[in-house]
Order: sequence, then C-alpha cells, then structure tokens
Amino acid sequence: VSNHLCGKNTTAFNHKSSLSFSSISHLALGQHMAQFPVGIHHAKLIIFGAILRCIDPILTVTACMGYKPLFLSPVDRREDARAAKGAFKNGPSDHITIINGFNDARDAYRREGYRGFATFCKDNFISKTVMEEILDLRVQFYTILYDAGFTTRRSSNRLDVLGEDDMNVHSGNGNVITACMFAGLYPNVARVVLPRATFTKVC
Repeated sequence: VSNHLCGKNTTAFNHKSSLSFSSISHLALGQHMAQFPVGIHHAKLIIFGAILRCIDPILTVTACMGYKPLFLSPVDRREDARAAKGAFKNGPSDHITIINGFNDARDAYRREGYRGFATFCKDNFISKTVMEEILDLRVQFYTILYDAGFTTRRSSNRLDVLGEDDMNVHSGNGNVITACMFAGLYPNVARVVLPRATFTKVC
C-alpha cells in the first residue's frame, strides 16, 4: 500500500467521511475510492480490507451489502432455512455467517462444478443467483484494486480466493474482519443493547 494512503490523508478522511466523492477527490485515499461503483463507506471498507490483509472476505461482504440476501427464507420452510443458516454461524456477526456460507458454496462450485454447487445451494437455502452476482462483483472490485496498484496479481478466475497470500493473512480471523468493517463503515455503525429481562411471578 502506498505510503501516501496513511497518515494525514487517511486521518482527514475519517473526520470527513460524510463528504461526497467530489469534495474528497483531492485526497489520495479519496481518489482511489472514487474508482469503486459503490458508496463512500463501502469503498473505504475495501481499501481497509487491503490494508488490514483480509481482502477476500471483505470483498464478499461489500458485494453482499445493498444487494439481495444470500440466504433464502421460504415462507413454508422458515425453520429449516434458519437451521441451515445457523450451521454457518460461529459468532455473533451476521457478516461472518455470510462469509462462511459464501466460502463453502464457492468451494462446492470449484470442487464439484455447477451441478454440485446447485445442490449445495438448494440444501443450504443459499440463492444461486445472488452467489453468481457476488462472484462477479468481487472480481470487479478486485480488478479496481489491481489497477490502483494494491495488488500485483490479476485474477482471471472468479472462483479463486482473491488476492495474494500476504493480502489474506488475516482472512480467517473474525476479530480482524470485524475491526475492518468497523473502520470502513464508521460512523455508520451501531451497538444494540437489549433491555434486561424481567419476569412477573404469577401465583
């Protein structure tokens, strides 16, 4: 990553994250972000994914945002769909669940071809259409990173793990991925605090 992406330019952007692309175009970070066909915060998220070396899952999350849900929930099979989605959950983050579901479906595609992929999606209530869209969007975002000089390896296969090994050092670390999302999406983040449960004794 270029040195001019760090320091004053990045700090300045964090304090002005609500500005439009045109008003931040003079910043090095803003110039890179303006190349992505997504909102400011999503573009910043991708850049942070490259900086924090967890680019493959961050590309997946960004491609999912603002698009149709990856997991299906048919009215007549809500419980089955919820259980299937829960199998990919290994923490409190829905984003990590999406990453896990996407990765397993992609692995099935790569290992067993389209037929095996379609079967996997059907069994796990994953939308094939959304998967195909995410696969294409990831490559589109990654190509922009390549053109901007963030990576030296161009990807020609959308089923690949995108990025060199050193760009995915932390791709299996849920804490780093969560921190990356917080940094990229800030200040559009929130913490939900549930009220304490109270019970009334009925005699």
